[in-house]
Amino acid sequence: MSKKTFVCLQLLFGLAILGLAFLPLSSSYGQAVNATLSGKVVDSSGASIAKATVTATNTATGFLRSVQASDAGEYTIPRFPRANIRSPQFIAVLGSRLKQSPYKWDKPRN
Repeated sequence: MSKKTFVCLQLLFGLAILGLAFLPLSSSYGQAVNATLSGKVVDSSGASIAKATVTATNTATGFLRSVQASDAGEYTIPRFPRANIRSPQFIAVLGSRLKQSPYKWDKPRN
């Protein structure tokens, strides 16, 4: 085998190994498409609102999901597609915790 052929084979082998190293990244990136929204529904005095209905809407697609809060006013909306959302109770920014108010739009808290 000539030196030129040997170098070409080494380069090809190195590129194949490099390609295999990045293969898991593409599949794991594709799995991060959902978010979980959770919080507590309270009135203006800070008291919990039991069994309140909380609805979140994806503003880009119109997809919506509603859940009922617990007796303590706590709710969780699992596997909601990541996007900008709209809800009468709150405004959300991806990756932020939410502060709810039934009377006005509040900024998310970090």
